Amino acid sequence: MENIGGTLRGMYRDTLFNVENKLVFDSGWISNTIVDNGRILLAAFMKGEQNIGGINWMMVGKGF
Repeated sequence: MENIGGTLRGMYRDTLFNVENKLVFDSGWISNTIVDNGRILLAAFMKGEQNIGGINWMMVGKGF
């Protein structure tokens, strides 16, 4: 994980709840990468540049 600005770091956690509001999945806390300019990185993903991978689709929103 790249460390920019001393102690800054990124983490995320995915959780999934069913209709009864019971936890059915918890990924735990996972480190991610902090970048200086995320728009350039996102554009590279969407474009499918070589050696970067790619994003097939992207959804942003809030669950029920």
